Amino acid sequence: MDPQQLSTMANKFQSVLDADVLHERGKQLDLFKRERLITPCRLGLSVVASMATQQVQSIANLHRQFNELWELESDYKAFYNQLLKPSSPEFFRTSLCHIMSQLTRKVLGFEAGQAFSEFNRFILQDGSSFALHEALADVLPGRFNAVSPAAVELHCTLDVLQDAPITIALSPDTDAEHDYRPEPESLRGDVFLADRGYLDLTYLRDIGRHGGFFIVRSKSHLNPRVIDAYREDGQRITSCQDRDFQAIISKFPKRQRAELDVEWLIEGEPFRLRLIVSWNPQTKCFDFPTGGFSPPEGRSAGGFKPPAFSRFLFQSAVESAETF
Repeated sequence: MDPQQLSTMANKFQSVLDADVLHERGKQLDLFKRERLITPCRLGLSVVASMATQQVQSIANLHRQFNELWELESDYKAFYNQLLKPSSPEFFRTSLCHIMSQLTRKVLGFEAGQAFSEFNRFILQDGSSFALHEALADVLPGRFNAVSPAAVELHCTLDVLQDAPITIALSPDTDAEHDYRPEPESLRGDVFLADRGYLDLTYLRDIGRHGGFFIVRSKSHLNPRVIDAYREDGQRITSCQDRDFQAIISKFPKRQRAELDVEWLIEGEPFRLRLIVSWNPQTKCFDFPTGGFSPPEGRSAGGFKPPAFSRFLFQSAVESAETF
């Protein structure tokens, strides 16, 4: 980060963590009627500091950090009562949204003419589950009752080039991941990246209809019609043309990847994608990332022809998908 960028970020830090801003937010939400030891500024800054520097396992951890940071001897009950107020979650949610909107910079970029420069953003969607105390099972049920009766899932939509979250949602672990995806119309000109749990052909079709693109890991049981197939070196695999995918898996090479043009029927209409077949020596099976780049007449997004497109997709996007 150059000096000018460092100065800009320092000013942004001061603005989002400004005492007057936090005090005004607390008053607007009626979180603090009387300010004593625990003020909006002290509470907000101490919680941010705790979450950023250590693993917080209980409210007692937050209270201890509060007293250490401000060199106070506040009572635990008074601290707990502030967090118990209905407006407390909104105070922290609003503060987090303010931080997310201000403390972001574009940390990655591509020169004009490079493959990735064809797209506006790279949007990564994923979620992580966390077990909670079993007493919360009625409110926040887990998917695996025997192991984790209570659990939540943190859903995050990330702008890869900004290296920053766009949306964050916390839900019961039983909620469907699909409910927290970005809307297809919001992805115009973007590339949507996701793991196999987010695979939904109708959703992917809608992304394409709104001018977006995607790379999603496919599920092994999918069985589209294979229209055409190429090896990574550009050679056509003639034995795999116009065949059902599941019938020809054994014919794909293991020493190099293969790129397939495949087709499904959705609501009676053809939906064509690129499917990448890659042998995984660790799992001893094929992986199937799917790419949707709405290719016109023998070409893909950015003007790639099949061999060049293969190298672009194989060497970059597929590698990214495998890190999930």
